[in-house]
Amino acid sequence: MLIRTILLTSFLALISCSSVEKIQKSSNSIRSLAQDSKNNFEKINEAATAILPRLSEIQKRSNQGILEQTDIIEKTEGIIEATSGVVDTVPWWANTIQIVMIAISILGIVVLLWYSGLGRLMQKLVGYIPEAKKQEAKLLDETLNGQTNIREAIAFLRAKDPVLDAEFKRRKNAKL
Repeated sequence: MLIRTILLTSFLALISCSSVEKIQKSSNSIRSLAQDSKNNFEKINEAATAILPRLSEIQKRSNQGILEQTDIIEKTEGIIEATSGVVDTVPWWANTIQIVMIAISILGIVVLLWYSGLGRLMQKLVGYIPEAKKQEAKLLDETLNGQTNIREAIAFLRAKDPVLDAEFKRRKNAKL
């Protein structure tokens, strides 16, 4: 199936004339027509400024110049039409880099907002309370009501927070 698709694409590419090819052919044709027109205008100028103006040559060359300019106009219209088939391509890696940069920017903004204190403010405004904090509040409430022993509460808090546990051990050892 893949080979068939490649062959069909290659065949279509061979039988169709690409937009770039059309533009190149038209550009070359326009250049030669413009050169011929320039030569005709030079000859018209010579014929008109001669001691005895050669009116028949002026008329003949001006008509030829008109035809050449008409051809130039038609060729430029062909180029304008062919440019609609030309597509700018962006390399695959440019899109990937753009997506990565956008993701990094969004992540950077989130981190910046979080560490600037706006993250906590947003949590408060929304009313979001993490599940771990809810458990700690429940344990403290049970301890105050006498349902849980103070030692159990301390053990729970120390187990949950290694930094708290390290400081607790440091203070305990400092007293000894």
